[in-house]
Amino acid sequence: MERYEYKVVPAPRNGIRVKGAKGPAAKFAAALEASMNSLATEGWEYVRAETLPADERQGLTRRKTETTQHVLIFRRIALAEEISDRMDPPLGDLTDDSEEAENIFSGSDEDEFPEEDTEATEEAEEDTKS
Repeated sequence: MERYEYKVVPAPRNGIRVKGAKGPAAKFAAALEASMNSLATEGWEYVRAETLPADERQGLTRRKTETTQHVLIFRRIALAEEISDRMDPPLGDLTDDSEEAENIFSGSDEDEFPEEDTEATEEAEEDTKS
């Protein structure tokens, strides 16, 4: 199974001047193309563009307002050694038949806080006898 790593970058807001690009739409397309091509040279494959809500603090009172952010999502196949460096260790095989796994999934509370339970029970018994 292939595993991917993802990169999310803000979408360009302004166009750039390039030869042959006339008008704001063509300049914006050129900026988008340049952004996508620069990441493609690093092995990133374009997946999609997203518009997502975000909370930002604005003004002197730093009042929170909701805005939208436009981002571009890229992915590339991650190598096995890169995955182990970047991700948390795996949880392991949850179907393990070892004794430890049976204790975890048995639902038994016998081993949880054994000293505290007996002390609390003894104190409660002494209080009721008095």
